[in-house]
Amino acid sequence: MKIIENSVWSVSGVEGLSDVLYRVLALYSETGSMVLYEISDNKITRPKFFYIEPFKLGIQAKKIVQLNYQIPVWMMATEDEIPEKNRLRRDKNFALITPLISDREFLFLYALNERSPILRNYATNNNISYTTIRQLLSNYWKYGRGKQSLTPAYAKSGGVGGKKSLKSVSVGRKKKGRVIVDGRSDIYVMSDLDTANIKKILQKYYLKPRGKSQTECWRIYLEEYFPELVSQTDKAVIPYPSLAQFRYCITKLFSLAQIARRRTTERDFLLNKRALAGSSANTDTLPGSVFEIDATVADVHLISELTGNVVGRPTVYLVVDRATRMITGMHVSYLYASWRAAAQALANCFSPKEAYCQLFGINDISDSRWPCSHVPTKLLCDNAELIGLKAQSAVVPFTELMFAPSYRADLKSIVESRFRILNHKAVHKLLGTTRGGFVVRGEARPQLSSCYTLKAFTQIMIRAVDEYNHALNKELLYINPLLLKNNLIATPVNSWNISVANFRFSGYQISEQEIISKLLYPDSASVTGKGIQYGNRFYECSDDEMVAARNFGHTRIDVRINDNSMDMIYIRKSKDTPFSQSELLSRRKIFRGMPHMEAEVVADIIDIHRSSNIITADSVELRKLIQKNELDGENLLKALRTKGHGRYQNIRENRKNEVLFAQQGGPINTKDYYNLPPANNILILPGPEARKEWLAKQNNYYKKDK
Repeated sequence: MKIIENSVWSVSGVEGLSDVLYRVLALYSETGSMVLYEISDNKITRPKFFYIEPFKLGIQAKKIVQLNYQIPVWMMATEDEIPEKNRLRRDKNFALITPLISDREFLFLYALNERSPILRNYATNNNISYTTIRQLLSNYWKYGRGKQSLTPAYAKSGGVGGKKSLKSVSVGRKKKGRVIVDGRSDIYVMSDLDTANIKKILQKYYLKPRGKSQTECWRIYLEEYFPELVSQTDKAVIPYPSLAQFRYCITKLFSLAQIARRRTTERDFLLNKRALAGSSANTDTLPGSVFEIDATVADVHLISELTGNVVGRPTVYLVVDRATRMITGMHVSYLYASWRAAAQALANCFSPKEAYCQLFGINDISDSRWPCSHVPTKLLCDNAELIGLKAQSAVVPFTELMFAPSYRADLKSIVESRFRILNHKAVHKLLGTTRGGFVVRGEARPQLSSCYTLKAFTQIMIRAVDEYNHALNKELLYINPLLLKNNLIATPVNSWNISVANFRFSGYQISEQEIISKLLYPDSASVTGKGIQYGNRFYECSDDEMVAARNFGHTRIDVRINDNSMDMIYIRKSKDTPFSQSELLSRRKIFRGMPHMEAEVVADIIDIHRSSNIITADSVELRKLIQKNELDGENLLKALRTKGHGRYQNIRENRKNEVLFAQQGGPINTKDYYNLPPANNILILPGPEARKEWLAKQNNYYKKDK
């Protein structure tokens, strides 16, 4: 490594040199020597004479290493930024040392002889302080920036960052009246005790969530530590700290960051007030690398498709690709944020979208228009519904789960902002919308104007997602250079397709059976004589299975539920067979084309009706009548038992007589018979003997024909 003048070297373990930084001031090749200057922040040192050869050996042994010495900030200022008086002072000082620094022989002799009188004689001859000339030369050699090394360091003047103590001298502008002569007190001189008292007040009343304002704290401070202000008069004015002094003291005691952090809760600070240094715009830019998933409650009230009753606000799940900003999956349901709803959104994300759109009557969105049916390398979610054994066992075999910390919305800011975009595009324009909580006084409740069903709202959301995926997003131009290279409009779909076409894609696809078995809601159903019963729905199965279930009992089978439609479920008859599709039977055709949540609405209505009709007036009246007849029957039995066993005989004859009595309409008032109503139109069916006679005639008739 070459040794050049003005370079800085770090020395360690070299004989004749201290373990400090040195600047090379001059090289004398004719004598094989050099002059070094020790760089020290606290003292003025003399140049040191040293030989070049041992310095080179130290470099070879790595005991001497070259460094980049950082010069102070005030020396980096341009000529225009330096005040004129500072430039004049710098130039004057530089003129004082110019005869010395331009004489190489002076530096050599001054470094060689520690007792050399050259510098002292120069100071005496020019009527300059010896200390001043040493300080100027020290700055010149230390910083090695020529004239700029002598720039006055006024940036460090005044004790920057240090605490100043005042005893009797007041600071700040004087109090002055606007029109009349001001009779207020003089400026109060703050002491250390006042500062300590202000700090106590601030920590007690100001630096806490929902704390008091600075003005209120100032008044409390005066009430506690200057109670004599209550009794002051115009003639006896008592000095006290002003509000401006109080506020100035706050800035000296606590930084703005400390105040912002301590005057709110940790949750609010992390959510709204923390530093936003991170960004996902330029990380993981390959499509399919990272998908973000999140849920929100939609800002609109829906009604039931069957009853028309208001059922509240649905939950919307979105899955977004971080690189292309493309919405790759969605799900709308009445379920709260849960693993079941999240798994349904992931199933939609990993599956082709054409069949999904057709479930909701949208036939013009093909797989090429919404080309997302892939599993990402990583799935970013919050630590809520996807933390647990179900999510780990279902999703981890496909992709790696990443959990955003609490209150760190910026880590999944892409999916968070998609909700805002869809609200602006569609949701906040619907009837029954809450507009994100924005309420106009006197406006009707949003529930009163709700008119959309879950299916209709899902259709609107699919259309909004399709419009967003094909809309301009200029941020993509800074993320995906292929859009500029191929002169494509910066839309999420174009960014996705061009990345896949150029093999810049990290996702992969899985089979339908994997999606059904891993992500759709697992449950069990019963094989009955009426079909496969799941809740209050019935699905098709073979006649042999229904016959076996009716005669030998019900059996349980595994099913997978697609919450988007009740038209089919997926059944697995044994663990060794794949899932197959089973269609809804006509006995429950009322549910056709509806999501599964509508069946739950009907089940809830049935439960409500059952709970409200446990006891009715008719059931109470019937119970009372049965109790009365039971009592009357016991009394009648006591009277009938006196007849003995004869009343059990000739039952057929007794029945025939009873019928004849009923046909005649005659009253039967004896205590041995029940009162029967008149029945003149009763037809007597043939008995066993008459049937035998009729069969004999029929048999004889067939025999004659033969």
